[in-house]
Amino acid sequence: FANGMLDLRTMTLSAHSPDYLSAVQHPVKWDPDATCPTYDRWIKQVLPAQYEDLEEVAATMLDPSRTPPKGLFLFGPSRSGKSTFLRLLVAIAGEANRSGVTLHQLATNRFMAASIHGKVLNAAADLSAEHVQDLSSFKMMTGEDPIQADQKWGQLFTFTNRALFAFSANEPPPVGETSRAYFERIKPFKFGQSFAGPPHPRR
Repeated sequence: FANGMLDLRTMTLSAHSPDYLSAVQHPVKWDPDATCPTYDRWIKQVLPAQYEDLEEVAATMLDPSRTPPKGLFLFGPSRSGKSTFLRLLVAIAGEANRSGVTLHQLATNRFMAASIHGKVLNAAADLSAEHVQDLSSFKMMTGEDPIQADQKWGQLFTFTNRALFAFSANEPPPVGETSRAYFERIKPFKFGQSFAGPPHPRR
């Protein structure tokens, strides 16, 4: 965090030091007594039945020692809070620590996996409704499997993903398989209420 290194086992904060080998610093300060009543009211309004589950999955991006086992999939009508929640995740992760590769790009572009290396969050909003045929890279990256990345104009390298995947769309795109392995790696959350205002009357 911006104000120190947090030990997730003891929840104690220590000063930044070169003795701790960390490649990520979140641009927020750790404060165990902090409250956020505006956020609390908002999340209970947009996702009343699932907000605690959503926060639990989202918090896995703060643990650099493991791969988040599930990706977030937020779906629902326009102006329902999906993109707002993704922006909150980006604010916590930090722009330098996030990528924005879509599920379709990961399936069709061999260079995209390299963009996720070293990140704590891969967040992409407004996914296309087009069919996603190949889910092998996504399953490997959420399953702690080493993945070979092809860096454009660079060399091949192998890494194990540590980024949380977070996507949003009006509806989840159709995919090329119905295996249990895929559905165990996504966590859908329905943002069911649109807060879009009435259309402006024409003059």
